[in-house]
Amino acid sequence: MTGGDTDINIFIFNNKMEYLTVEASLIKLRQPEDSDLDLLVAMRNNLELQAMLMSLPRASNIQRVRDWLNHHLNNHQSVFFIIAEITTNLPCGYIQITNIDFVHRHGDLGICIDPSCQGKGYGKQAIITIERYLQEIFNLRKLTLKVLEGNHVAIHLYKTLAYQNVGIYKEHFYNKGLWHNTVVMEKILRQNI
Repeated sequence: MTGGDTDINIFIFNNKMEYLTVEASLIKLRQPEDSDLDLLVAMRNNLELQAMLMSLPRASNIQRVRDWLNHHLNNHQSVFFIIAEITTNLPCGYIQITNIDFVHRHGDLGICIDPSCQGKGYGKQAIITIERYLQEIFNLRKLTLKVLEGNHVAIHLYKTLAYQNVGIYKEHFYNKGLWHNTVVMEKILRQNI
């Protein structure tokens, strides 16, 4: 199956048939494993990274990250995957779709790549891969997202993937004594996959 500039395989299970994996050429989207917890704790405790995600960071430990994962994995209006390197299976981030509306067929995109893995094309391929998965499995037709106006790298990535700027929330996010604007973007997913 071809998904733009990358081949995507959906319905690949691990050797033990325990969970779904969605594979592309650089990355795979898979369920979280215990071995991912150290990286996820570090990411959740990275104040700069959390600020870029418009998250209010709180001190995280392994149990808090497990609770956070369980919340996302057990929410029927969400899809959550670890982004792992295809050759090593090592985690490099996560991608999630929240607030899925199955009647109007849209959801909110969120992605976080560990700083050590940024700039390698993993985020772009993860977004392309999840878009295909959402179309084929959930019949979603639109994704929306919010991004800090000053996050130029992310905005550039979203624009290269055909996300359109649909507005700005003025002074919408508070961090370190300042109010920041938030850009709202959306993408109508291809209807003929």
